[in-house]
Amino acid sequence: FLFLTALYGSGALLVRETARRRALGWGSIVLLGAAYGVLEGGLVVPSWFNPHWPDAVYLASFTHILGVNWFWAVGLTAFHAIVSVTLPIALIETAFPALAPLPWFSERGYRLLMIWLGVASVVGLVVFGFLMFRAQGYHPPPLGWLLALAIAVALVWLATHPLGRLWRQRRGASATPPRVSQRPAPSLPSLRFAGFLSTLAFFVILWGGPNIFHRQSLALTLLILTIALGAWTVSRWSRRIDWSARQRLALLTG
Repeated sequence: FLFLTALYGSGALLVRETARRRALGWGSIVLLGAAYGVLEGGLVVPSWFNPHWPDAVYLASFTHILGVNWFWAVGLTAFHAIVSVTLPIALIETAFPALAPLPWFSERGYRLLMIWLGVASVVGLVVFGFLMFRAQGYHPPPLGWLLALAIAVALVWLATHPLGRLWRQRRGASATPPRVSQRPAPSLPSLRFAGFLSTLAFFVILWGGPNIFHRQSLALTLLILTIALGAWTVSRWSRRIDWSARQRLALLTG
């Protein structure tokens, strides 16, 4: 319990605190959540690289490129970005709307939270990377860690330097507000159903893809397209004139 809360809880809190301190949007929260997913799946619990990892054993027939099972890496990162980070943040901020836009930690508490997550990460890396699978002959790949770290850093940079803001600044229009559609957002039941259906499709491809499609390239393409379609659709919905915390909560509860 202590390890899981130190890992998942600290990750979600750090993402939220960083986003609120920098006045970042929900797209940045998802990207920071993806960076957390890379940290956990690629460094702390190196299931990206470990063919003996219990959750990924069913992917034994899939090839590893640069030592990474990319099908599992993409799916697990997307799962952590939404379920492990974005969903709990949205639930708590909806329950306590007065506290939603505010930072929750002092500067000292913010740094201590980083240290706490770092300690949990090192403990997980030692246990899962060096000790647990030593009998199976698994040796952690240092180059794989560097690759995962580079991906995590890139995601953090993208989250804290949104491309839309950079583009507007380059054009000299940093104060230009984002476009808002006059169309109404989907109804709350429709959003719940969309959230449920997209999650179901995601897990069907993630868990059933290797048995359904038999080809790694096809399964990976479908997984990426499913994630991209969901992100594009939610991005369009969030620009509707009546989009609010209620609509976001309905989508995420679904």
